[in-house]
Amino acid sequence: MTLLVDILPRILAKECLKARERLIKQIYKYFQEDKHLDGSLFVKLRHEHNVRFGLSLDDTAHTEIGQINASVSNTVPGAFWAFWQILADPAVFEDCQREAAALVQTSPDGICTIDLANVRTACPVLVSTWQEVLRFHGTSISARIVQEDTLIDNKYLLKKDSMVIMPTRVSHSDESVWGPTASQFDHKRFLKSSKSGGKRAPAAAFRGFGGGAVLCPGRHFVSTEILAFAALLLVRFDVRPVSGNWVEPRKDFLMNTAFPFPKDKVDIELSPKNDMKWNVIFSDNSKGINMATEDLEDVEN
Repeated sequence: MTLLVDILPRILAKECLKARERLIKQIYKYFQEDKHLDGSLFVKLRHEHNVRFGLSLDDTAHTEIGQINASVSNTVPGAFWAFWQILADPAVFEDCQREAAALVQTSPDGICTIDLANVRTACPVLVSTWQEVLRFHGTSISARIVQEDTLIDNKYLLKKDSMVIMPTRVSHSDESVWGPTASQFDHKRFLKSSKSGGKRAPAAAFRGFGGGAVLCPGRHFVSTEILAFAALLLVRFDVRPVSGNWVEPRKDFLMNTAFPFPKDKVDIELSPKNDMKWNVIFSDNSKGINMATEDLEDVEN
């Protein structure tokens, strides 16, 4: 938070800055020695993108810090809560597994093929579940600098150059927006035909990925990543809690993350559903998922 608001970071966040600089140096060395060529396709494509747009090696090393932070502090706990809701709730599990199973094509010779690209368009309940995870479990905070004195609702004066901190948990739990079921997890809440609690929230009420000029640019990637993983998990494995019951872990809330981290371990057993051969493909990467009102506006325009 100290780095976010830029309050004497060299004094109040001294150790954090030192750690960041050490990490940047190692990432710089990693690319300088072309070790990324032995890395994942994702790392290679990110490097090619940066080179294409003229980023220096030093700039590339700095941008990778953001990617690491997003993966560790946001994607990992986000995926955890998505899998938790899918696996621990029988109703959610049944609906999501049915959609995932429909993606599988079995050939006459017994080979199962699943095209994970279709999870974005052929699994509306799974997508809705992920959006509800963002609404229900998400703890992201949007920060804005006020450009000029602004009076809101004829009550609240926001002074120029001040900072406005907007926790999404406040807007995502407002019953006047989400209806009387705002405090409950409803995996079908974001379906077009859904009317949770007799009230359908406007698209702009969902701020799981921020909004406006700082709308998360990685929202399509991370959503596809988590949904594809979930679909593959549902069709390939049986997942059972070691204790015999799903017990929701306590949450560790951190101010600079998009999701809380689980405080307790959730021990599970994974076993393959069958011994059939599988062919996992991803047919294209041209489509995103309508995860924010800005995405809906782009489609309409």
